Amino acid sequence: MSESKKRLTNEESRRQTATLKPAELSLFCYQLSVIFHSGIPLLDGMKLFADEMDNATLKKVGNQLYQDVYRGKTFYESISQQPLFPAYMVGMLAIAEQTGRLDQETLRLSSYYERLDAIEQKVKNSIVYPVILGVMMGAVILLLIFRVLPLFHQILESIGGQVPASTRAMINLSQSLLQYSSVLLVGVLTLGALLWLYQRSAEGKRQFDRIRLSLPVVGTFTRKMIAFRLSHAMSLLVGGGLSFNEALAMCEGIVDNHLARTELNQCRNSIESGNSPQEAFHEMTTIPSLMKKMVSLGIQTGELDGFLARSTNVYEKETERSLHRLTSSIEPALVFVLSVIVGIILLAVMFPLVRILSTIG
Repeated sequence: MSESKKRLTNEESRRQTATLKPAELSLFCYQLSVIFHSGIPLLDGMKLFADEMDNATLKKVGNQLYQDVYRGKTFYESISQQPLFPAYMVGMLAIAEQTGRLDQETLRLSSYYERLDAIEQKVKNSIVYPVILGVMMGAVILLLIFRVLPLFHQILESIGGQVPASTRAMINLSQSLLQYSSVLLVGVLTLGALLWLYQRSAEGKRQFDRIRLSLPVVGTFTRKMIAFRLSHAMSLLVGGGLSFNEALAMCEGIVDNHLARTELNQCRNSIESGNSPQEAFHEMTTIPSLMKKMVSLGIQTGELDGFLARSTNVYEKETERSLHRLTSSIEPALVFVLSVIVGIILLAVMFPLVRILSTIG
């Protein structure tokens, strides 16, 4: 197996096992930035880090890092062996160590994960009300299906009323669901477990990555996030003296999407085959057009690192805007869908009943 494929396999394994929360990652990176800014030797810094850390998980990680550094390993070698850290963080620390910017990059990563934690909290807060509303409406829907509709059916049969075809179909559906409720529950739980296991596999992750890129709103956000991470990493590498192709090789590990990593690898192979970097980079479908143009201009003017830095600023802001629009649309969308479902059931029950009662009256 080639070194590139080994690296991709390791990154996919890491993505499946990373469990540290953004708040913990932010704290970890901040403590590292303090150590690197203070000029303390790495071994002493890792010992201080492990002794001062209150978080039990990070304290354990700190002790392991100290032991690795004590045995003569580099900082990146120690970090890369910890499966709790996400691929993006490990890849950026590797780039920062190579370019001599560990103090700056750990502080930036701390801010990045702090913002990510704030975003996750915002997403959670924005869906708390819809989730509560969804549970309550789900209970109402189940009550209507399993209790009200059968009772309504009995009333209609007793008074000899004509049941509309749509209402009769809904009544038949409720009776079938009630009869096979245990089988349906087992089936839903089994299907959910199988999907969960599949999306954790390598092939499942690849398929979900493709689906995520094809969705209208989520796909746009994902492309902007890829562009932000790629622009930042490449600006550091190119600014540190690496060639465009060497920078692409190191950036494969920080991109959290299989299709994008595959295209980065194809881009490198295309350049090595004799194609220009502009042409090879332009063929990537997971990169927004604006970033392609900025890279092309940077190569033509000889100021690639500067254009990449501008691209980083642009897509950092665009990512935040897209995420804000995405989270702000969750609540009204859920409320609308649930309201429509409940409304359809209530109308199917009430209209025939009102019509029959008015006929009797």
